Amino acid sequence: MKEYKFDTRSTSVLKGLLIIFLLIHHLFNEATVITDRKVITLFLDPLLSQSIARYFRICVGGFAFLTAYGMSAKFNKIEKMNNNSMFLISIDRYIKLLFSFEFVYVIALLVSRFVFKNSIAATYAIEGKFKYNYMIYDALGLANFFGSPSLNATWWYMSFAILLIFIVPVLFIGYKRMGVVLLPFFALIPLKLLAPNMEVNALLFPALLGIFFETENIFPRLKNIGKEK
Repeated sequence: MKEYKFDTRSTSVLKGLLIIFLLIHHLFNEATVITDRKVITLFLDPLLSQSIARYFRICVGGFAFLTAYGMSAKFNKIEKMNNNSMFLISIDRYIKLLFSFEFVYVIALLVSRFVFKNSIAATYAIEGKFKYNYMIYDALGLANFFGSPSLNATWWYMSFAILLIFIVPVLFIGYKRMGVVLLPFFALIPLKLLAPNMEVNALLFPALLGIFFETENIFPRLKNIGKEK
């Protein structure tokens, strides 16, 4: 029997499901939106629908898991893996992410200026003075990391996604040296202390979990439960 593998297709399916969670979270996380716009939901109670929509924020942890899982798969495929090769993989992933984000950023910038008539200078200003570095931080997806203004508040995840790309190799090395003991450690420590200006708390654990699942072939093992004689 062919061994089950959590491959690119499986990842794409899960990403699609997480994107649906993301949309539900952003569209219906306020009960007033449901009632004012007369949205028909499966549950009659708007507050219950709101609670479920807010719970779907779990998609962020899912994306962290998939990022770490995919990067770990690349690390484990390279026979002579070292710090330099892992760093190059992180750089390559960051460049691809940045190119995708720049398209979104430019569109958002144009829509904000010409459709909603917002002042770009005012968006990136402090005490009435335009700050070019704020605009650069936002364009690079690092606004939340530096605590500077952003065109879109939901872009906080970009800062985390970029940080995660360069943290995964460190987590991967740590896991290789210390093993599963890292799992309860990262599950219990107050991760907010690691990055107080970012919403990193509880997100590094699913990333480490992604490393664990890939390195230990957890998905094939779960698939084969009950099939082994």
